[in-house]
Amino acid sequence: MVGGVSTAHFKKSNLPVEVLDLENPTRSCQDMEQSSLDLDLMEASGGLLTDAYNKDIEWTPIVCGGYSNANRDYSNKCFTPGNSSTVAVMEHKRAMAASIVVGSSRLWITGGWNGQERSLKSSEFIGLSGATASGFQQSFGPDLPLPVYGHCLVSIGQSKAMLIGGIGNKVGTWIYDTVNGFWSSGPDLKEERWRHSCASITDTLDGSTIVVVVGGGDYPGSLSTVELWTMDLPIWIKGPSLPFPVTGSTGFTSPDGKSFILAGGISPVKNVTNLYRFGCANRRCQWIKMVQTLTEPRFKAVGFVVPDSLTCC
Repeated sequence: MVGGVSTAHFKKSNLPVEVLDLENPTRSCQDMEQSSLDLDLMEASGGLLTDAYNKDIEWTPIVCGGYSNANRDYSNKCFTPGNSSTVAVMEHKRAMAASIVVGSSRLWITGGWNGQERSLKSSEFIGLSGATASGFQQSFGPDLPLPVYGHCLVSIGQSKAMLIGGIGNKVGTWIYDTVNGFWSSGPDLKEERWRHSCASITDTLDGSTIVVVVGGGDYPGSLSTVELWTMDLPIWIKGPSLPFPVTGSTGFTSPDGKSFILAGGISPVKNVTNLYRFGCANRRCQWIKMVQTLTEPRFKAVGFVVPDSLTCC
């Protein structure tokens, strides 16, 4: 977990990087090197990159954009752990953008708010490359169907991505075909959502890919509801709700691909310290409260899975 704002101390936003072992709750993890990632950032984007064609390039976490309380400004810079300098620069400053990793080596960052009263329709890639001294390069991505921020983005299989909700698109969904390069409209959500979290998981019995959307909205009127969609359904269906409403949480897929992990967020009824796992078997789904807890409850953070080689667990 990187950045965000403490829900226990609202003025505290320079939070350390925190690492949790998802498989063994009794095993403590040494946090990753702090340096540049011990940042006063919220609402940034990030992911874990590698280059399948270059074995000399190891897994590399990267965090881009966001808003800094210390600088009172939005950012277009990208950082990696253990590196005190900027490793890449985006064309636009972006907070409340949404991102996914494409082809293992590129982070696709979409939309966002640029701090100049402007919602963005553009997107861009930050990718691993030996062509620059930093090892990263920026390139332009496809425009979105509309300007949007506070949305989420999820991969569907190998060749599609889904943009879900957000301010400017609260019930809308859009599916991008990465092979043919075009957007098509998807089914509308049942509820308006922004600052929600989403991920795709695999049903443990029938093997179907399920897109999971959780929470969202403005605090304290945030949502506890869950919506589910698969490519064989014309509409979203309701899933089992969280035990509490939450917005600004971080959601990601577990390493085995079978669970949605929810971490952090802000709720009007509690500090969200425990992680929660959501999984489905033959389309019957449930939430499980995990033993793992955040040392510092936080919202508007970035979270993603990293291999053991990047930390000590």
